Amino acid sequence: MLAWAMLGVMTVTLAAVLQGSPVLWPALAAVAAAYGGSALLVHGRLRGTPAFVETDGPTARLWSVWDASAPPRRPVAVAVWEARLVRGELVLSLGDAVETLLPADWAEFDMLVEAMREAARQKALIENA
Repeated sequence: MLAWAMLGVMTVTLAAVLQGSPVLWPALAAVAAAYGGSALLVHGRLRGTPAFVETDGPTARLWSVWDASAPPRRPVAVAVWEARLVRGELVLSLGDAVETLLPADWAEFDMLVEAMREAARQKALIENA
C-alpha cells in the first residue's frame, strides 16, 4: 500500500524536479500524506480481515487480525443465527452482521462450516425451547 502511494509521490516529484520547480516542502507534505493514508488503509484492512473463529455453544467470536495481535482485546461473543454455503463460500449471520469466509483463507474450512452450522442449530434449539 505504502509502496504504491510512494510511487505516485516520487513520479510527481521527479516530473516537478525536471521542470525546475521547488519540490522540498511539497514532497515532504506528500510523503507524510502518503504514509498517513496508507497507515489508515492498512489499519482498516487489519480490523476487517478475519483471522480465526472461536465457538462456544450457540455463540461465536470472529477474531480479526488486529484482535488476534493483541490478546487482551477479546471480541464480543455474538449469536450465530445462520451458517450457509453460497457458491462455496461460508456466509455467517453473526449477531447483527453478515460475514463471508472464503475457503482459500481457512486451512480447515470444512471443520469451520460444521462448527458454525452446529452453533446455528444450537441457537435454533434454544429459541424453539
